[in-house]
Amino acid sequence: MSLGPEEKIASGPKSLADGWSGLKNTAFAAGVSAACSVPGEPGSLYLFKDDQYVLYRTGQEKIAAGPKSLTSAWGVDGVFAKGVDDACRVPGGTGDLYLFKGDQYVRVR
Repeated sequence: MSLGPEEKIASGPKSLADGWSGLKNTAFAAGVSAACSVPGEPGSLYLFKDDQYVLYRTGQEKIAAGPKSLTSAWGVDGVFAKGVDDACRVPGGTGDLYLFKGDQYVRVR
């Protein structure tokens, strides 16, 4: 099985505010804890910071929705109500979103 060509850094490092202009003057410009794609929406990402997330449109360079609370939007509680360490979708899967915090995870539909 071939893995294809090696990937290399194409640009950067840059500050989030410089590379993602729609984040300027928001708390997300200071850093994000996780990011993942939005199924069925090419060029859209969920960006996570602390107990909130935004829907970001890369082509338009803007926040399309949020910030919103993880608890109010997806009903997470416990350690996840305070934020996530990482997030991902399983390629070819159901579109479920997996959120990770320490040694725990939740699946969000």
